[in-house]
Amino acid sequence: EAIQREALEEIAIDINHYPGEFIPIRGYRIAAQEFPEKNIFDHEVQDVSFFLSDLRIEQLVLQQEEIFAILEFHIQDILDLFSDQQKQIRNLSGLTFDQNSRMVSYIKPWSKNDFVATADLYFGKAAFIAHRILLGERNFPGI
Repeated sequence: EAIQREALEEIAIDINHYPGEFIPIRGYRIAAQEFPEKNIFDHEVQDVSFFLSDLRIEQLVLQQEEIFAILEFHIQDILDLFSDQQKQIRNLSGLTFDQNSRMVSYIKPWSKNDFVATADLYFGKAAFIAHRILLGERNFPGI
């Protein structure tokens, strides 16, 4: 499946053989990002799933061509940010690449404007579902 292929390609984790729970979300997410000044028109139909495991970002091997950084946040901080309870939050941990293509720590303050803008507030909704998953829920109508 595409999700397993992308996880292996982008972060070098084979979720078919790593202990954890794969949680698909029903339906599809329609995403459109357009930057005409850069001649970028990205329209996608996306499957959304969660993988609940004890993986830590330090275990991941990022593909520099695919990923700028990987970040860990408290779920409540993301919820607070996207419900306008906080103007800025700080990630708990993160990795990115330095000028020599080495993975280095990447921790900084983040505002909503630092996330890819989405009309559907995707990151806030994803954090809400992640919170519900940690409370034991597994059945969601979509994202």
